[in-house]
Amino acid sequence: MAEQLETVENIRKQYIVVKIGNEQYGIDISY
Repeated sequence: MAEQLETVENIRKQYIVVKIGNEQYGIDISY
């Protein structure tokens, strides 16, 4: 369950970054 929550948080962070339009940040966050 904890892992699922973390995954959802990561996806949300990536989505926000993509919305801003910073592809470089998206790559950094996914690492």
